Amino acid sequence: MRYLYVSLVFVMILSGALLCQSPDTKDWVVTTKGWGEVKVGQSAEDVNSILGPPAHFGPPVGNVIFAVYAWNEVDFAFRAETQRLWAICFHNPENRSAHKASVFRMNEGVNWNSTDDDVIKAFGAPIKTITTTYRRRLEYETMLFLFNDHRMTGACITDGKGDFRLR
Repeated sequence: MRYLYVSLVFVMILSGALLCQSPDTKDWVVTTKGWGEVKVGQSAEDVNSILGPPAHFGPPVGNVIFAVYAWNEVDFAFRAETQRLWAICFHNPENRSAHKASVFRMNEGVNWNSTDDDVIKAFGAPIKTITTTYRRRLEYETMLFLFNDHRMTGACITDGKGDFRLR
């Protein structure tokens, strides 16, 4: 009987924790096409209807405008001429002070704990690799992964039209 009681309490605590999770928690699985309901190629209007309006816009870089949201761990880059989402870039919150930890995970098993070798195992050989003393950049047709001392610091997914030389 005691085990039944302990089991019921555990289930109630777990259920409560799941139900209390904020509906706007940005803990969505990232795919090569988008993040939750947000997909590369969507209009700025569609993205805003999903996420709400951005806190502000960053300065234009070439023909790309960055929308900055309050949670600030994800950048959304829109093409100025089409107002369509070109890229979604994720930043490892452990590399930024005063930001809560978020979850970044892809269907292929890649997450913030993945190394550059893990990404290559998941996606194959990159189209382009740039390596310096401590940093490594792996570029794929629609993805970019950044590493510092083999630890993932950033990841972007794009529509595959254009390059990653913006930042």
